[in-house]
This record gives sequence, structure tokens and C-alpha cells, in this order.
Amino acid sequence: MIKTRQVNYNDLEAIVYHYKNAFGRAITIDQYLKTFLDNQTFHSQIALDDKNDIIGHIGISQNSIKGLKEKKIGFRFSTFINEKNRGTGVYQNLMISTLDYLREINWD
Repeated sequence: MIKTRQVNYNDLEAIVYHYKNAFGRAITIDQYLKTFLDNQTFHSQIALDDKNDIIGHIGISQNSIKGLKEKKIGFRFSTFINEKNRGTGVYQNLMISTLDYLREINWD
């Protein structure tokens, strides 16, 4: 059964590993933190298989809207699904989990 949850610091090394496999280029932990950490909170989500191995990721980055200091916008970046899990509904479950999480924290 696939599980989804919010990223935490313990996931970073595995995410960096899977990122390189998915995109063919490296991301450092520092780059990941600068992109996806907001006020000590990761808004990114991961999908885990039965062995608790990461099989998918959706990164959410938040930025201010120019001219509207109090308004922000979120961007979906660095989405990947492990090749052998593609076409199995992992992405759909991960996206639903991500949207539910963003609604839960009132990130409309």
C-alpha cells in the first residue's frame, strides 16, 4: 500500500539520491532547503512503498507575488515518480495528498 506524507529532514539524503536518478542531475541538500523549506516547514510531499522507500515526490515552493506583499503563490517543482511505479496511480495519490495538505494549512 502506498503512503504519502510531508517531507522531513530525515528524508533529504534519499530525496537527493532519487532526484539525481529521476532528472539526471544533482541537487544539494542546501539547494533543496532553499527551495522547499518555508519557516522551518517543508510543504513538499513524498510517496512511500511498503518498505518505506521513497517512490515519489512533489516539491512545493512558495513565493511572494510582486506588488502584493501579503499575497503568495505556490509552485509545484521537482515532481518525480520512480520509474517502476509510473502508471500505477502513485502520482494521483501524491497530488491529492499534497492538495489536501495545502488546504489543511489554509494555503489557498
